[in-house]
Amino acid sequence: MRWLLILLLGMTLQAEQWVVIGHGVLQEERLTAVQVKAIFLGEKHYVESIRLVPLNLPAEDPLRAKFETKILGLSRTQIHAYWIKQHYLGKRPPKVMASIEASIRYVEMVEGAVAYVPLSAIGKHHVYVWYLP
Repeated sequence: MRWLLILLLGMTLQAEQWVVIGHGVLQEERLTAVQVKAIFLGEKHYVESIRLVPLNLPAEDPLRAKFETKILGLSRTQIHAYWIKQHYLGKRPPKVMASIEASIRYVEMVEGAVAYVPLSAIGKHHVYVWYLP
């Protein structure tokens, strides 16, 4: 019985819905996967006149791995190589936050902040859901 509970919990965590959120001022139409990819690869910098600030979770976070695979379509090694090249062009990778909660709070406070988080983590936070995979 205990193993079944652990298995079910693991399946629930794997299947948890995640979303891309933005600061409340960024209430434009929903984004496509292509647009989200452009934001997190540093190709899209503004929405109207607001500078975008993409946020990553720590490298070891399973949601980050899922996001990188599903949206960016790149392996961790490819992403690392991409940002090394971009560094020489004066571009920086997304800011890395310590946790999901830190990402949500940053998005609430900073105009232009964009992050991917589990849908269940949003709760009563004042953020705008930009993308639902």
